[in-house]
Amino acid sequence: MKENGRNIGNLKKRATLRTGALIASAALMMPGCGGNSPTASESPTPIDITSSTRTDAQSAVQKYFPEANKLPAEEIKLNTITPTTVINLSGEKFNQEAAENLYGYVEKLFPEGAAKLGSFPTDNGTIVLYVGARPNISERTHFLSDNNDTKPSWKSSINPSVAVQFGGTKFDNGAAISFSSPQPGQPSLLSASSTFAVEACQSTLSAIFTDTSGELIKDPTTQAFAQELWCNSLGMAMFTKMEGMDYKTYVGYRDAHPILGNSPLLFTESQYNAIPSNIQVLK
Repeated sequence: MKENGRNIGNLKKRATLRTGALIASAALMMPGCGGNSPTASESPTPIDITSSTRTDAQSAVQKYFPEANKLPAEEIKLNTITPTTVINLSGEKFNQEAAENLYGYVEKLFPEGAAKLGSFPTDNGTIVLYVGARPNISERTHFLSDNNDTKPSWKSSINPSVAVQFGGTKFDNGAAISFSSPQPGQPSLLSASSTFAVEACQSTLSAIFTDTSGELIKDPTTQAFAQELWCNSLGMAMFTKMEGMDYKTYVGYRDAHPILGNSPLLFTESQYNAIPSNIQVLK
């Protein structure tokens, strides 16, 4: 493989020149985006963290998020393709059907395998974005909070150089562990639901940059940017859908909210309309 240390700063602004073409290509490669979502399964089961009888959820809290071991918790097992457990630490009512709609949508985006979504020109040459299902994930655990006062001490596997603030995902022997909470200064329930959508993407889908010959670019900052650009672009589209925005309003919102200094990827109108409307997990 070639060694390509790309500076993400070289992508800024210039990447926006190709965004329309990039997503036009994606429209042809995402036939599963309108698939049916799984139906709701069992009802949420309240969990007493102080109980002497340890449950799977209590064990998960102790193993992955001990900072939250004094918070009231609720375990919800979702009906999804990959076994997924949500541990609701918010004290708010969790919408299981919305979570299954959201995860079901994300799981079915790339049924034919990794798809080439398009190319970005940079100062060091053209780089190509591929997105597909994240390999070797056997289960997912997603911690959800309605405040960011309590957060895990672990680092995100997506970008290990940055401490988890209001969302993050890490991987442990085939398990994906995610944390979601509101972004500071935003309405807590809607913002936590939006972060939940981004981390559902992080744990389910993998985005990479290659050069034009298909060689993986080894620079970890570039690869972290590929993942963040894709999942935050998808999360933005799901957030505006939660808000009830029509396509034109979504486009305006997207144009006004860059991701790491770059224009977010633009979904076509048909792709946007295929996102389920009931995906806000806390209301």
